[in-house]
Amino acid sequence: MSGIRASLGVGARNHHRGVDLGLMATFDAVLLDLDQTLVDTKESILAAFVHTFRTELQRELHPDEVLAIYGRPLREQMRTLAGEERADGLVASYRRYFDQVESLIKPYPAWPGVLAELRTRGIETAVVTSKGARFARRHLELHGLHVLVDVVVALEDTTEHKPHPEPCLRAAALLGVDPRRCLMVGDSPWDILAGQRAGMKAALAKWGLYDPEAFRREGAVPDTTLETPEQLLTFLPAEAGS
Repeated sequence: MSGIRASLGVGARNHHRGVDLGLMATFDAVLLDLDQTLVDTKESILAAFVHTFRTELQRELHPDEVLAIYGRPLREQMRTLAGEERADGLVASYRRYFDQVESLIKPYPAWPGVLAELRTRGIETAVVTSKGARFARRHLELHGLHVLVDVVVALEDTTEHKPHPEPCLRAAALLGVDPRRCLMVGDSPWDILAGQRAGMKAALAKWGLYDPEAFRREGAVPDTTLETPEQLLTFLPAEAGS
């Protein structure tokens, strides 16, 4: 046996949906969220939010307020936290300060090896993020991941954003891969919903900011769960299209 059957065994079951992973389609591409999936940006993002609200609004922002809307476009987060009239000014202040806290960003050490192995197997990769392109590419470059990823779909690249399927469909189109042969990997309900609405399978990156309550609230049910980045390789064929 090859591909997923060989890696997991026929009848291997997922605890979320009871999906028989041994019968799932093989994948030609993997789509990856950026924050808390490829790189650990939690400390830097929280620091930038706290600084921005303290200096612009003289308001002490609790981390839970940020985490409750984590993974959405920045302006949408600001609008939710402070209203439409203050959103643009807060976004500008946040971006000015964020450059100063980039040193807090940490790589997940397994990813360079995992991405290199995916490339060896001929499996395409894309980063699909609600972060602006400048910051997204910068975060990948900081840890040498930009040379291991084929496509980046950032905030400016689509009209709609996760959980809408457009970013995932855009990535699949750029890669030239059928969405049904793509696996979306991310830590938020928006990642899971976006991938599934695009006709893809979706895997939860449990090492990120996984919040079970947020998943229940949004009705997001991943097809499977990854405990570590390395586990991704067991879901994929030894060669794309096998």
